[in-house]
Amino acid sequence: MAVDAALAVTEFPDGRTAWASWRRGRGGADITAEGFFGPEGSTATAIPDKTAARTGILALPSRHMVMRVLEFPVTDPAELTAMTELQVDKFAPFPLDQMVVSHEVLAQQEGRSIVLAVAARIAVVSEAGQRVRAAHGGLQIARVDALLLGRWQTLREAGQIEDNGRETLVLVDEAGVDVLTHESGVPVGLSGLGDVPELIDTASAGDLAQEIMHLLMGIEVERGRQEQSVITVWSDGRDVSALIGALQSRVSMPVRQRLLGTLPSAVSGVAGRAALGTGTRLLDLTPPAWRQTEASHDFRRRLILITGILLGGWLLLAAGGWGLMAWQRARVAQLRAAELRWLDPANAVRRLRMQAQLIQRYMDRRTSALECLREVSMLQPSGVDLASFTYRKGDGLKLEGEADSGALVIEYNEKLNASELFETVKAGSVTMTPKGRHKFSFEIAFKKETP
Repeated sequence: MAVDAALAVTEFPDGRTAWASWRRGRGGADITAEGFFGPEGSTATAIPDKTAARTGILALPSRHMVMRVLEFPVTDPAELTAMTELQVDKFAPFPLDQMVVSHEVLAQQEGRSIVLAVAARIAVVSEAGQRVRAAHGGLQIARVDALLLGRWQTLREAGQIEDNGRETLVLVDEAGVDVLTHESGVPVGLSGLGDVPELIDTASAGDLAQEIMHLLMGIEVERGRQEQSVITVWSDGRDVSALIGALQSRVSMPVRQRLLGTLPSAVSGVAGRAALGTGTRLLDLTPPAWRQTEASHDFRRRLILITGILLGGWLLLAAGGWGLMAWQRARVAQLRAAELRWLDPANAVRRLRMQAQLIQRYMDRRTSALECLREVSMLQPSGVDLASFTYRKGDGLKLEGEADSGALVIEYNEKLNASELFETVKAGSVTMTPKGRHKFSFEIAFKKETP
């Protein structure tokens, strides 16, 4: 999985630790810093704080691991994991319960997978992790990788591998002697031959060359001979002429020399693997106990974070509610004070308005009793007799009477409704008198004047 930043560390036999940090930029992943720090008491004993790294990748040298390239007729990740553990159990020097096993898919094609299987003792990984954490307090190791794969990453990025045929890379540096054989860019064999002798003389060169020949013969037995083959010896600047001579005397293929100083460091390649990603599952030799500890730490951190968020939210809501209540109380007090200030003037205005309306009502002759009596009398049809005229000042009046027929009652109602003096005319029930006349009543309301 690609990440935005990575810090890789690895240990050397002399007690020093190399580190490199990468960060993703616009043009890809760029190295931000790298260096060494020594054992306790040396001038540099920790990774500088400027890296701002709290998690990292521990890169193990090949001398601490058993590596084997396997080929399986499956591509399913779960099946690859199970088959890898089954094969490692056959060639690993220790029981599986004492080792941590992982794999990385090197290539897949036509339903087949080429897998790098790696195993390391849990005790060795744990001790290395404790030393690194002690040297750089607070560093959490998120993954355990192989330093040799970091070197392979730098060789590929620099275009320093053969595109065709079989090439065997003999890597000689302070991390030890490693041998990596690949075919057209796909590794087929990886081995660590231990620490580098202080002086590669004729005897030690012969021993190393013999071990390398055994590895090459094993690959030829497994994969067959290839005519287009070459051996490239990469060294960190030390004299490897004796080793090159010993190899040249034992093989018919070309043996050439390259300098590792022209390439980025192997630990930076480990960081680059995490920063760039490979599109497949990366090797991870993290002991299960570390995963459980890290999972518990993550759970505790998440729990603390969630608790803090909930507490902060509750405090925010409580503060907001308290503030809202205080604002509402202040607003109510402000409105009440304003109400008290305007209460007396408002009551005075109301009294004046009521007096004005009362005066207007009594001065308004348009709806006086005489005007209303004149109006209802003028509209009264022939054959209709009024028996009662009840006048209510400012509200309306009530008429009661008798008519010779129901049609006259209806006619009288319509005329009253058409009057500009009255607002509504509500007819009551019509009954018959003993003399055969129609008894009626009207409730009449005056039109309200617009203030």
